[in-house]
Amino acid sequence: MGKYAKGWLHLLIGSAVAALPLLFALVVVWAFEVPRAAAQLVALLAVAALLTASFGLPVRARPACVAGVNALLGLRLPPPLQKSRPRTALWVLLHGVIGSVAVGAAAFLGMIAAFAFLMFLTHSDDRIVFLWIATDNDLITLLLAGAAAALAVLTGFAAPALLRAAAPSLLGHQPAERIAALQQRTEVLAHRNHLAQELHDSIGHTLTTSTIQAAVAAKLMESDPATARQALAGIEDSSRLALEELDHVIELLREEPAPRAPQRGLADVPALVEHVRRTGRPIEAALPPDLAAVPPAISREAYRIVQEALTNALRHGTDGEIRLAIVVEANRLILDISNPVDQQQVRRTGRGTTGIEDRARLLGGEASAGANGARWEVVVQLPTLRADSDR
Repeated sequence: MGKYAKGWLHLLIGSAVAALPLLFALVVVWAFEVPRAAAQLVALLAVAALLTASFGLPVRARPACVAGVNALLGLRLPPPLQKSRPRTALWVLLHGVIGSVAVGAAAFLGMIAAFAFLMFLTHSDDRIVFLWIATDNDLITLLLAGAAAALAVLTGFAAPALLRAAAPSLLGHQPAERIAALQQRTEVLAHRNHLAQELHDSIGHTLTTSTIQAAVAAKLMESDPATARQALAGIEDSSRLALEELDHVIELLREEPAPRAPQRGLADVPALVEHVRRTGRPIEAALPPDLAAVPPAISREAYRIVQEALTNALRHGTDGEIRLAIVVEANRLILDISNPVDQQQVRRTGRGTTGIEDRARLLGGEASAGANGARWEVVVQLPTLRADSDR
């Protein structure tokens, strides 16, 4: 269906909406026997207008109007976030009035055009009379038919154009709705960024360690089968963890309230260190015995930070010992991760480094990353007193 036809369909819907209230208003005015023609007309229009506008009061009226405008008038109004019954009622009334006038005018002009053209074809002696125009000239009769037909066609352009101009003001978002829409959009983007960070931290670490372990297994399959089997077992464990993390992220996408994946914290860092060690890279870890005493919210984010830092060390560092040190003090937690790095390939930031800084900042801490001699060092300090309860 073309744009012109859709515009007429929208006008027909408006005239149909106004038709029933108009008939009811006729009955009311006739029943109460309103005196004088002018008073009858005013009462008729008032009752019809009130009844037509009342169609915009139900809660579902506004979404239906927006959907109709978008589908038939080619607009792109956003879904309504508030009821705004007065504006919706005014739109329904305007839609009904313009639709009724346009359909009535087009029908009247169409009849005039058809009648005039018929008179022209038959060369009838009964000349057409249109308002004050009376003629016995065939050319004028033909011009009159053409003008009436053209006006009927133009009505199909002008009336939808008026509705398109009025729709954004009556059905579009008001400032409060725009603010609410921006807040909603911000929440969606924050949620997506959170999911992207979850995938990057968890799946990225697993893929990195699995790739290195696969390379070790392929290299030592014949010369050192035991080490190769150990590397393959590490790939199996890493893949299982990756599936758990993927299930966790999928549940976040579905907005399920209780994710099945375990919430790993600093107590799981020894297992993380063991996964790194299975890749064949030497790692020295200085871990205090009281990791479980760190508040859960801090512990979870600290685990992610350590995971990302170790992943970056495996991915971008050169061969050499990785060092991990965790210090738990009275009111802060210190994470120190370093690895040897090629000075010519040092980069200040990447997705992982940015994620580490974001996590630290959200917890009220700070993070620094950069070259320290021949090593790349990441140092993160997190306050522990501000997160004495789980988030």
